[in-house]
This record gives sequence, structure tokens and C-alpha cells, in this order.
Amino acid sequence: MNFRVVKGWTLAVVSGLVFVAATILIATNMTDQIEVRFWGTVIATVHTGTVMLVSAAGGIVLVVFAMVLRIGVKSIRTGRKIQAAQVKPEGTPGGDTPNA
Repeated sequence: MNFRVVKGWTLAVVSGLVFVAATILIATNMTDQIEVRFWGTVIATVHTGTVMLVSAAGGIVLVVFAMVLRIGVKSIRTGRKIQAAQVKPEGTPGGDTPNA
């Protein structure tokens, strides 16, 4: 077995254990309720597990947005490099200098 296989198995087992632990945590807190307050006024009463699920979903969305932002910036940089390579220096035939 090489390092990549060991790394893959380690990541799979650890992420599986974290998923199981999170599922147990959310399932055990579904019966507890909390009050959502805004300036001291109770807006709603929700289950703790629901709050944790919404928080987890928000974290996943933030990670996805960060990945999309990274891909966008990488695309811009690649496009600029390609564009800079296509522009010919001034003074060369076909360059940007006007005909005199």
C-alpha cells in the first residue's frame, strides 16, 4: 500500500466518524427547545437540532462559495496570462503602434 491509499482510508474513516458523531449529536438534541429572541422579544421557539442543522448547512454553503471564489480568481488570472501572451510588444509588425 502506498501513501495515497493510506491517506484515502484515513480521511474516509475520520470523516465517517465525524459524520456519525454529528448525527448522534443532532438526534439527541432534537427534543430540546430554545427561544429565538430579538431585542428581548421572543420571536420563535425552535428545536436545538434544527439550529445545529441550519448552522451546518450555512457552513457548507460558505465552503462552496469559497471554492467558487477561488475558481473564479484562478480563471481571471489564467485569462490575464493568456491575454498578456497574445498582446505583441509595441513596434513589432502587427503591434499596437499606429501607421506613420
